[in-house]
Amino acid sequence: MKKILSLVLISFMLISTDSIALSYQGKNSLNSSVNAIEASVCPKGSVQTTLTITADPSNTETCNITLTPDKEWILLEVSHFTLSPGASRQVRVTLTAGEKPPGTYQGSILMTSNCKPQSVEVPVTLHILEPTFSVTPESIDVKQVSYDEKTVNFYIQNGQCAVNLKVSSSNEFEEGNLFGITFQKSISLLPYQKVTFPVTVKTEGLTDNATIQMFFDSPYVNTSEANSTHTVTTTINIIPLIVIEGEIIESNEGENYLIIETIGGKRYKIILREEDKGKYKKGEYVKVEGYYNGEVIYPEKITPGTTEILPFELTAPSKIRLKPGESISVPIEIKPPENASEYVISELEKAKIEISEPLIDISIKITGTGLERKIEITTQKGAKPGCDILFLKTTVGNRVKVTLLPVILRR
Repeated sequence: MKKILSLVLISFMLISTDSIALSYQGKNSLNSSVNAIEASVCPKGSVQTTLTITADPSNTETCNITLTPDKEWILLEVSHFTLSPGASRQVRVTLTAGEKPPGTYQGSILMTSNCKPQSVEVPVTLHILEPTFSVTPESIDVKQVSYDEKTVNFYIQNGQCAVNLKVSSSNEFEEGNLFGITFQKSISLLPYQKVTFPVTVKTEGLTDNATIQMFFDSPYVNTSEANSTHTVTTTINIIPLIVIEGEIIESNEGENYLIIETIGGKRYKIILREEDKGKYKKGEYVKVEGYYNGEVIYPEKITPGTTEILPFELTAPSKIRLKPGESISVPIEIKPPENASEYVISELEKAKIEISEPLIDISIKITGTGLERKIEITTQKGAKPGCDILFLKTTVGNRVKVTLLPVILRR
């Protein structure tokens, strides 16, 4: 009794395979030559192929066929069927990535039958692709003034798999921050899609350069594994336009730079432009507007300082009198030089004012901020009368001014 089967694979949708050829030679013999099913698929995706099984027309019996996959990701349209002589049956085979991370997975389909060949194993290989995408440029320099808002663009090029990107950063903008960025927190991309990704950079008083990193994450699957995402990191370098005013403490004509010390004691290196060379000398006061990269300032403008940093005045009472049990509040004021610039005034507002410990029976402290402060003095009832000369020490950067304040505790 003659019972022969032949198998053919019809491939489509990313399947890469050849046909399966089975031949029968002589009674009870089995001779097969089989090529593997091999497919590529994106995470959570699936692909299909059709396996065609044909009974030899000269068969004298019906063939009973069973197909058994050895992996859960190999799905068969049907597992058991029969074929009469000369009949064919197409069986759809689906390979599914499911929740598996990217990688290569091996499996097989076992065909058994009462017809020859009675047992055939078809190897199956599934490649789950890693989603890939690129973000350009890798780094962007943003030059802007201390209070400003600018939009810069990144460009995302997706690979062969659709992705849902989650975007985050090391410094998102919030009210009260000196700087930060705002952007879209998620974006979906089709295969090979290219999009423009805008990012808004905000500065609110930033005076030093700052760096923000952005992270573009593509989860492979819903898994907690540490390596389950593909991340691309980019950088935004914020180079603020700052305005400083100070004294030239070094003028290097050979290397074309100045060193300026501000009222706050900070020192900055100024790289001179061609039109600035030879103009400025040590000891002069200048005002510089330029972009600071954290090491040097590249000036946009250099002009003579609007004022000499010193002197400034501390307006305080010439004498304070009070009685035991009395508490008083005395205003004091930092008075900037005439025609002082906004920069000098802002530095003076940061001044630190200290007062010496009294030798008489009083409690004293400095309160307030900015240019206007207060001296708060309290005494206890029964305090012993006396007098003292207190020292008011005003520090601005590395400059110190001392003012004398007589205090008399009367009967």
